[in-house]
Amino acid sequence: MINVDLAKDWNDFLKNDMPALGLGYDLAQSAWENTLRYLGAKRRVPRQVPRNVHEARELCIPPTLASDYAALKKLIEQGGNLTAYLSRDIGKKKADKNDRLLNAWGIQHLHFRPGGTSDVLFVKFTDSEAFVLQTLPHGSGHPGTWVDTSLLEILHNNWPEAADGKIAGIAGEPLTSKQREALRKVNANFATEMPGGVVYLGPGGLTASGHCVYDIQETDGIFEGLAKWQRIVESNETNFREALGVFPPEELSIRLMIVAGNWWLYEPVTQRRLLLTQERGANSDKLDQDPG
Repeated sequence: MINVDLAKDWNDFLKNDMPALGLGYDLAQSAWENTLRYLGAKRRVPRQVPRNVHEARELCIPPTLASDYAALKKLIEQGGNLTAYLSRDIGKKKADKNDRLLNAWGIQHLHFRPGGTSDVLFVKFTDSEAFVLQTLPHGSGHPGTWVDTSLLEILHNNWPEAADGKIAGIAGEPLTSKQREALRKVNANFATEMPGGVVYLGPGGLTASGHCVYDIQETDGIFEGLAKWQRIVESNETNFREALGVFPPEELSIRLMIVAGNWWLYEPVTQRRLLLTQERGANSDKLDQDPG
């Protein structure tokens, strides 16, 4: 008999990890819904890793913000914490509020100072690179900023290899800024054509709820993986006992542990553990034993 409940372990992980993102676990929502909130909030805050900063040819920094930009650029290069420069929602404990620009096009906006600025900087982040696109005005008086297709065009013109979201077989939609604003407000995606004819629909895309397609897919993948590993563990008791060194009549308990992005199955008494090797390990069929 194995004592194992990986779904509960994931739920416990969420409750412990969500406060670091400024979130609380919502008991009125399901574990799936809380996972979606968690992943959306986590994606809004770039990982603290050093990055190479690339500047678009079109980039124009207002002279009054030049020193602030220099400091922000250095922080990005060094892999510093960018939370204070991100959307004001994050500081107001609304980290799970949908950022439609990020969800649709994969582009972040940063303030030049922690206190906020009327102009914001638009950046496309990867795990190792930061592509600085342009400065545009922020605020309710400039709704067109958040659907300004020049951001996609700048990314396409400067770094076509980093401009994901290309789509074939459909034409771009000749929309006005107000039409794009109206579509974005109801979480509708729209195709944008570049001068050379390449069409972008966005690397992630919005769902009807305003969430990013990527977050929906990852949430589904996590729960599919948890169910799969639950079945694997329950049907392979002998193999897990041998791997973890726990033999009858001792009770065997197996728990899920997530540390620095790695997923482990571990036995809480001996502390022996097995690594789920694939990133987002719940989706992998392979185990590696911890040499320690």
